[in-house]
Amino acid sequence: MADIFALDVSMGKSYCVWYRGKHCLKEFSLVHTRAGFNALRDMIKKAQKPIIYFEATGIYSRVIEHFCETNGLRFCRLNPLELHLKSESLRRVKTDQKDAHRIALTVQENTFRLTVPWKKDYLQLHECQHRFKIVRNHRFKNVLFHRFKCCFVCCSV
Repeated sequence: MADIFALDVSMGKSYCVWYRGKHCLKEFSLVHTRAGFNALRDMIKKAQKPIIYFEATGIYSRVIEHFCETNGLRFCRLNPLELHLKSESLRRVKTDQKDAHRIALTVQENTFRLTVPWKKDYLQLHECQHRFKIVRNHRFKNVLFHRFKCCFVCCSV
């Protein structure tokens, strides 16, 4: 059986719990700093086949995802809607300490697929496509701006 590290991620910090089976071994607060992640890595090294679970929270959870990828850890980025549907007791009002425990207990009772990081080539392609969209939208807005400017300058004369 794998040890579960469940993290409730927020801006700049996470509340973490370490479960082995239904027993909580440790709960702690993690500050998203180099020292905080070093302490988490040391703790994970002591665990048995650890898996890190966290809810996808946009930009805040990317730090945790990057940490897991660079350290070669198994992790699962949970879809918030799917997690809510599988855990009736997960509240809409956030209480970080209780939510981390609920995430750990929910992943034990349900099946979630581990997150597979994108390959480097695919990630670069995705980033290029995103940059292309930004440039295309910027150019389109510039063209519209100049056309409107010409129309209103010509009409006002």
